[in-house]
Amino acid sequence: MAMLQYAVRVSPKARHVRLKMTIKHGLEVVVPREFDQARIPALLQRKKRWIESTNRRLEEHRKFFHPAPLGKLPDHISLPALGENWRVEYREAKTKWAVVRRLSNDRLLVAGNIENERECKLALRRWLSRLCHESLVPWLREISRESGLPFGRATVKMQKTRWASCSRHKTISINLKLLFLQPALVRYVFIHELCHTIHMSHSRKYWRFLMAKEPNCTSLDSQLRTAWRLVPAWV
Repeated sequence: MAMLQYAVRVSPKARHVRLKMTIKHGLEVVVPREFDQARIPALLQRKKRWIESTNRRLEEHRKFFHPAPLGKLPDHISLPALGENWRVEYREAKTKWAVVRRLSNDRLLVAGNIENERECKLALRRWLSRLCHESLVPWLREISRESGLPFGRATVKMQKTRWASCSRHKTISINLKLLFLQPALVRYVFIHELCHTIHMSHSRKYWRFLMAKEPNCTSLDSQLRTAWRLVPAWV
């Protein structure tokens, strides 16, 4: 293995060595207090395949976290998840903020301080969040019933690195950016998280369970790794 950069964290609570890899901190080796750290290089060599695979996946995500223009205000918004296309109009009003109003089934009005792009984008994101609550959350509940995998409650967020997540209390948080994906990918994300209500980690048992619920999970998971590019810059 080439010169591998990693950090070591000694944890009094740890009973075994654990590897963590994140976009922000890279590879971290968590070890028990009395662990002989001279054994780490050999351990990393044994875990080489996992490290390389995880790093490739993070590289796909890392592309979306470099500083980039926020994007101009949209004049149209396409939401493949719902099969909707919206034209966006802007109207100045004497307020410090902006609001989004639905003019028809395919027209939106952003009214208020439209000279302030940040306020307009915040208003559009609030509108996207409402759509998620109105459309994606009921869809999640429907898939939950169909798959026989109940969950606690659902929340809508704008997460940076995850399409969705499932807590130990079976709360599923969905990313409003899912609105910009095709329905098949959204459905897969929901099934993926619902399976975490049974198996929290990405263990072999988890992947076998997921494959039983969604036989095409490998292909769909691969598509998700590059799906971030479908999200408009202004979001």
